[in-house]
Amino acid sequence: MQPKLKKSMFWIVLAGLVNIIFVLLGTLRVISDAAVIIIVGVFSFFSMLALSSYFSEKESMMQGELRKAIATSLIMVYFTILAMAVVEPGVSVLSLSAAAEDESVSPKIFLLKDFSALIAVVVGFYFGGRSAEEIIKTWKGKEQGTDNDEGLG
Repeated sequence: MQPKLKKSMFWIVLAGLVNIIFVLLGTLRVISDAAVIIIVGVFSFFSMLALSSYFSEKESMMQGELRKAIATSLIMVYFTILAMAVVEPGVSVLSLSAAAEDESVSPKIFLLKDFSALIAVVVGFYFGGRSAEEIIKTWKGKEQGTDNDEGLG
């Protein structure tokens, strides 16, 4: 295995383990749920930012690296909230949507419902933005190709 790949896999596994440890500390009520969510989000953001800048081998941060870090941290926070909501007594994955309509259920379920919509938007824009960039590049390439053909003819 290449040294760079080996080093990056080490940091990815370490980041995952740190996030799992904090989720476990939250479920055991050692630290508050809010602290778990904040720690997981911030740690995921900076670890992904460090990993992506390590792979880019450039001095300055690029917009794509920030996009990756933001998307990763939001998705990690989403999975953390999902895990903490499922650990809630009397709640299962199958009953999350029904529990969200019940007003006697924990605020974590309501947070999960709203955060699910946010994650759908973020993931949609993340992949949709990439697709839009590629489509625009293709259109610009075709326009430049037709302009050159008209100039030569």
